Amino acid sequence: MNSLLDTIDAFKEHIGLNESVSANDFVKMQPDVLLAEDDYLRPALGAAFYDDLIDPSTTLTSAEADRLRALLRSALANLSMVGYLDMGQVQISGAGVQIISTDNQKTAFQWQVNNLKTSFSRKGWNGLEKALAYLEAHATDFPAWASSSSSSATIAGVYNSTMRSVPCTWCR
Repeated sequence: MNSLLDTIDAFKEHIGLNESVSANDFVKMQPDVLLAEDDYLRPALGAAFYDDLIDPSTTLTSAEADRLRALLRSALANLSMVGYLDMGQVQISGAGVQIISTDNQKTAFQWQVNNLKTSFSRKGWNGLEKALAYLEAHATDFPAWASSSSSSATIAGVYNSTMRSVPCTWCR
């Protein structure tokens, strides 16, 4: 399956990860990337347009399409981290669930994780709003999207209201 974020290097362009985060680590993050694409980006842009946008053989090769992809990658990376943070703190094995704690490395406190989730969520939703605003401003460059039912529904339902429409379950 194609994804806007298919390598750790592409992901690191948008999230400040340690240099030690490897391609193997990214494999563990990939399910959250794909889930965020399916839950947020495809519905916001329309599945057909989104799939065309991320298809490497697409005809969407303009500078405007590249800029839109960059905006969406930023939103996707941040929204993916909201989902990944909980799993990223633990290791699951045949022995059960453990946290990582050594003399040199400790698991973050819950308040720190909550702050990160809030920050990633805000950046992700703001990034999606920026991408939608860009798409709307350049609608003539994206006629397939502009003429779709997704465009009017997305602008009315998501643009300028995404933060208010997403409950912050970890803020309680």
